[in-house]
Amino acid sequence: MATSRTHEGRAVILQARGLTRRFGGVVAVDRVDFSVAEGEIFGVIGPNGAGKTTLMNLISGLDTPTAGALFFRGRPLAGLPPHRVARLGIARTFQIMRPFVGMTVRENVAIGARFGNPARVLSMPQALARADEVLAWVGMQHRADHEIGTLTTGERKRLELARALAAEPQLLLLDEVMSGLLPREASEMMALIRRINGQGVTVVLVEHVMRVVMTLCHRVLVLHHGKPITVGRPTEVAADPAVIGAYLGERYARRAAVPAGGAGSAGTPPDDAGGVGAPPGQAGGADAPRGDTGSAGALPGHAGGAGIPPGDAPSVGARPIDPLTDTERVGEGDAP
Repeated sequence: MATSRTHEGRAVILQARGLTRRFGGVVAVDRVDFSVAEGEIFGVIGPNGAGKTTLMNLISGLDTPTAGALFFRGRPLAGLPPHRVARLGIARTFQIMRPFVGMTVRENVAIGARFGNPARVLSMPQALARADEVLAWVGMQHRADHEIGTLTTGERKRLELARALAAEPQLLLLDEVMSGLLPREASEMMALIRRINGQGVTVVLVEHVMRVVMTLCHRVLVLHHGKPITVGRPTEVAADPAVIGAYLGERYARRAAVPAGGAGSAGTPPDDAGGVGAPPGQAGGADAPRGDTGSAGALPGHAGGAGIPPGDAPSVGARPIDPLTDTERVGEGDAP
């Protein structure tokens, strides 16, 4: 049986022990141990080929561990098919978006509501009604009757998120949800992830864009060649020599170091004093993104209020998105 508490006393929602996945002679995930606290935004970073997406596949049931154990609320996950994992309260988005082409936005989200709901199977009218609620919550209600082919990359990303939310997850897995987004869209997505977490949904976030990781995550796991390098608060991880050598590089480390009296807090680039960098759980005054970030109120199917409190967020090191031009996209040439 998995332990029920983290080192900080919060309930563990997800735990891995010696998690391993081999593909022939390649070890994609190599004896990985970690625990995710309920209400946490937990980041997973590392270079390409580090095993991040394989880890997400193991959690979501798309793949089966070769060795080790994986627990969700103390219940073993290894060997469960994806639909049973979803019924437990785990939903995910995919790095490569694959919406149901030929269906409307509303119908796509209704699929998540109908087949992912952990409490009951909804009728199609019920699922469509839930889809409308979720689309309004994420700011996509104006696109409900549109077909998938008319959506922009940013809208498709938000649709992917809405479809996962319609399943009423307790644990949300986000695989590079920022990739390909314009800076304004990335700001809106970050605000949306904060709102989701504030509604009591625990988030595991795989991301290459370190400015997003430093801003959103409470703790971060670093993988390299499938092996864990370290787990810790974002500022601790970014300063770790092993992480700098394996992934971030000296250039990033130099940019992250701000001398006393410099612009911004520690871990913030000197030229990035503003932007969307409020620590997780803090509303902030200057980081409200432009555009429609969705309706106020509780996320459908969630009581809300169970995210980690603001005082438990990283105290330093929140990094805003760089003020790129609207022709540049986050994740394109943005990895460290």
